[in-house]
Amino acid sequence: MKIITRKSALDLGLKHYFTGKPCPRGHVCNRYTSAFACVDCCAENSAFTVFKHGGPKKRHHLHFCEIARAAMSSNTRSEFKNNFPSEYMAASKKGILNRITLKMPPPKTRGIWSKDTCKNEALKYKTRSLFCESSSGAYEAAARLGILECVCAHMNRPLTDADVVYIWGQEFLENFVCKVGITSKRLGDWRIGYVNNKSPISCEFSYFRNDKNARKVEQKILSIGSPVNVGNFDGSTEFRVFSKTQMMEIKIEYFNS
Repeated sequence: MKIITRKSALDLGLKHYFTGKPCPRGHVCNRYTSAFACVDCCAENSAFTVFKHGGPKKRHHLHFCEIARAAMSSNTRSEFKNNFPSEYMAASKKGILNRITLKMPPPKTRGIWSKDTCKNEALKYKTRSLFCESSSGAYEAAARLGILECVCAHMNRPLTDADVVYIWGQEFLENFVCKVGITSKRLGDWRIGYVNNKSPISCEFSYFRNDKNARKVEQKILSIGSPVNVGNFDGSTEFRVFSKTQMMEIKIEYFNS
């Protein structure tokens, strides 16, 4: 096989590249340009998953213990990513990648991803899953920098009955300062805690509503209030100030409270 660098393969629009060097498992074969992973390693991982679980297993169904075991058997992030691509991607999607690789050396590519480069990279993709799978370095950097929601704002995400629009906040004199957003029902409480830890606003109350049109409901609620600056972090742009009258109308019309 002809040796071709990953950069050249990407420029030519190829799915694979070839270094001529063995991977950590000793395979001398093509590697995927999208994730650096060895083709034979991926095939072995898939075969093992089928053998162990009786069929293909989706990444988001992998248990934390399975992901942690894979991470503990790897010395570096690149080794973790190349040898256990399913577990690595699951860790990234679950938001626990930094935690389970804390003792590993930081990735060598960390310095190349700034706010601008992450944003430009994200513009190439239409969905978060494609962004995460095709450019995991930029995806993880955006999460670390607290700009993931911002750089993914243009992406489409199909909503289901499991999606909810939520509002939580704190009362100040005659007004309410609230955070409005969309999340899954499963991550609702976690999402509140994540943003609340970064903001100066306390969560004195919260309301949720399951709705396939959650995005439209969110935009309607956001349009009622006045924008307020509470800082610069992931989720800070959806804070609004509502009067007592506005808050009462929102609770009655959108949350049946």
